[in-house]
Amino acid sequence: MTSINAGGAFYRVQAALDKNSMRVADSMQRLATGKQNISPGDNAGTVALSTGLRAELATLQVGQRNATEALNALEMVTNDIQILSDLVIRLEELNALGENSLNSDVDVLAIKAEAKAIIEEFALVQKRSLWKGNSMFNQGTAISMEFGRNNGNMKFKALGAANTVGTGVSN
Repeated sequence: MTSINAGGAFYRVQAALDKNSMRVADSMQRLATGKQNISPGDNAGTVALSTGLRAELATLQVGQRNATEALNALEMVTNDIQILSDLVIRLEELNALGENSLNSDVDVLAIKAEAKAIIEEFALVQKRSLWKGNSMFNQGTAISMEFGRNNGNMKFKALGAANTVGTGVSN
């Protein structure tokens, strides 16, 4: 006679498959939501890895802000250099005008007055070229910025400029 007990084995296998399916679904849900999916013994390693990655992310975010800061400072300096270049070009024009032997005394005085004003403006542009209180035209001033972990830093020197500018205008 045939045993009907085979149906009981089927139900035990079906129950085990359902239980495993629920465990896989639970693991997938934990993975999808970022919950821990490891045994408690692995916790210390996971915490150390997580802490290192969070520190890396935090320093990279600060590095990104520092890079933006550096770009803004360099843009300001570039604009100031363009102003200084324009002033130098005007001084060269005045120099050429001053070399003209047909200038009257009034012309020479006017050329000298404009040259003096340009030199004062030149010094003023250098003086007011500050980024967060740091002069961008001080000779020898080193500015250091961090852009991330593991020696991700950069140093550059502030621009140096001559303090005196002469003109070739003579009487």
